[in-house]
Amino acid sequence: MHIFHSIQWFVSLGIHDAAWVQAITNVGLLVLSVFTLAALVIYAYDNHRLAKSSVSSLKLLLDQDERSMMESYAVAYDVFLAVQGDLALLLRTVLNGSLSQKQPAAICPANWPILSVAIWRKVPKAMKPWVSLNVALRTLDSSVKDYFGALTASELEPCLEAVKDNLSRTQNGVKDLIDALEEP
Repeated sequence: MHIFHSIQWFVSLGIHDAAWVQAITNVGLLVLSVFTLAALVIYAYDNHRLAKSSVSSLKLLLDQDERSMMESYAVAYDVFLAVQGDLALLLRTVLNGSLSQKQPAAICPANWPILSVAIWRKVPKAMKPWVSLNVALRTLDSSVKDYFGALTASELEPCLEAVKDNLSRTQNGVKDLIDALEEP
């Protein structure tokens, strides 16, 4: 009977006692603090896991970027070698007079501007000669096209001179690019 009397006293009078209110508030704050600490521990663990995965992802991206850049540089080198071969062939056809027989394919590759990024990232000082050579190659292609577009014999001679002139400029551009690529 004593327990029932204590419960009845608490419900009717004791619940309003300041000591009880303070005790219940303290217990509530303790529970809230425990939940907050648990949430912070989970948050800290997630941040640590996220940071670890971010670092590994960044390393993977940097490795892929380096590999991609090296592949692009290798492609740029192969394209440059092909252009040198095409220039040598064009020079031979101009010198032996067989240029008028068949129009050669364009010497400046379509992917030349895209490969400029690889050159710039690998050898920044070679960028200016690379771009200059691009302009010279496009000018040479244009003059060869003009040569084959000439309608009369009187138009052929100036067009052939323009081809020779642009071929000479292009060869100088190739030399400048080789010098820039070989500089330490």
